[in-house]
Amino acid sequence: MVRARVPVIAWGLAFAAFGAACKPEFAERSSLVRGPRVLAIQSEPAEEQPRAMAPTMQYTALIVDSTGPRDDVSLDWAFCTEPKPVNELNDASQACFAREASWILPLTGTGTAASGPLPGSGCGQFGPNPPQLEGGVLGRPADPDSTGGYYQPVRVLSNGGDDLVAIGQTRLRCDVAGASPEIARDYSFRYRNNTNPAIDALVAVRDGEQTMTPDGTGVAPLEVPGGASVHFRLSWSTCDENMPCPPGATDQCDEPGPCTGAESYVLFDLASRTLVAQRESMRVSWFTTGGSFANDTTGRAVDEYLLVSTDNDWTAPIDETDVVLWAVLRDSRGGVSWNRYRVTVR
Repeated sequence: MVRARVPVIAWGLAFAAFGAACKPEFAERSSLVRGPRVLAIQSEPAEEQPRAMAPTMQYTALIVDSTGPRDDVSLDWAFCTEPKPVNELNDASQACFAREASWILPLTGTGTAASGPLPGSGCGQFGPNPPQLEGGVLGRPADPDSTGGYYQPVRVLSNGGDDLVAIGQTRLRCDVAGASPEIARDYSFRYRNNTNPAIDALVAVRDGEQTMTPDGTGVAPLEVPGGASVHFRLSWSTCDENMPCPPGATDQCDEPGPCTGAESYVLFDLASRTLVAQRESMRVSWFTTGGSFANDTTGRAVDEYLLVSTDNDWTAPIDETDVVLWAVLRDSRGGVSWNRYRVTVR
């Protein structure tokens, strides 16, 4: 039995230059899938505004084990509306892992997908508005992450024998704390909600280049000899700049369409008390049921947004076998997506 108390995204994570990652010197690698695990939870849309007419959110979990995808797992999905105490270091309150409580709001769905109305209290319980605590006392507002974001926790528990526990998230579109009315208005015009990223292509480089097709019915796997080394290059879209509102604008500006790469956005800088333009960083987590990756994670930092690909090396097992690979792509504003690929070792 594998207990996977896994926050899907560490909300305070600092996105660095992942290309400099080194191979660990210990045997247990996070990229090697040995048993049941929750690798990611996707929120669609990736970012939403809590409001009285609650929008319906769609969630999908990526659950795997050493044989491949586990779409047969029975799951208990719920929103958690309990703020994290300041003395807890986890990404969400321990109270969120309860199966039933007044702060646990069940979602519809018991498989790897679920849906439900986004709680309207998110910007108070997890955002810049003072949360309502027991006894009617107002608590301390949450601090934003490095991208200015706040997040609604989504709790997942397994119903069967696989003891899986995970926390997903939806980024919340909340008001800007501490900004002047003029800055807050400008922010509301210029900010664009996050879009989940997407993998454009995964290319295998070995005696030439081969673009891999995500696993599915009728898709032939990549074939390699035992012990072979394969260089992978994963890419995503190039995103246009988010155009600012012109001076004196009185309505929301025209905006570019959603982009599945490193999007631009505006951030309220607390030091200068101004809006600054920012880009998302991108991170890829690599997973395999056999062989080994040189790096568990790779990606691009904020100042590398013009570079829309990242590389990794994979060494195949010696013995003949079928291997499943996953690439999980995340942006720094909480968006996530993934693809699955198969390799046959001959």
